[in-house]
Amino acid sequence: MIVVLALLMTACGSSAPQALTASNAWARFTPQNAAVYVTLSNTTSDADALVSASVPGTVADAAEIHQTTSQDDRLGMKVSPVIDLPASFTLTMKPGGYHVMLTGLHGSPIVGSTFPLTLLFKHHAPITVDAEVRA
Repeated sequence: MIVVLALLMTACGSSAPQALTASNAWARFTPQNAAVYVTLSNTTSDADALVSASVPGTVADAAEIHQTTSQDDRLGMKVSPVIDLPASFTLTMKPGGYHVMLTGLHGSPIVGSTFPLTLLFKHHAPITVDAEVRA
């Protein structure tokens, strides 16, 4: 009986925890706006979606999910109402792709400082991560 219980505990403890996580958040500021990038990992067996983002009003007036587009050799951006996060999926936001656009900036943060970025999902509880300001 003890051997069976030990084997069950070992088997249960060997699997990685399932979660929706946000990591490696960073931002690049210009005088007009800022782009924030973050890695989102959905290690659950259920699909979810990023539906919005926010920052404190001391940082910016608004935060929108954007995607960089390219048409006829011209770069542009479009607002993405949601970013789908399938089960067992990782999305790394980066320049030239998805990002959180901040508008109505309040000041220019110092490189190396951080600010909170809150991410809202369709099913998962909100996640707040510190975004590092980079040059």
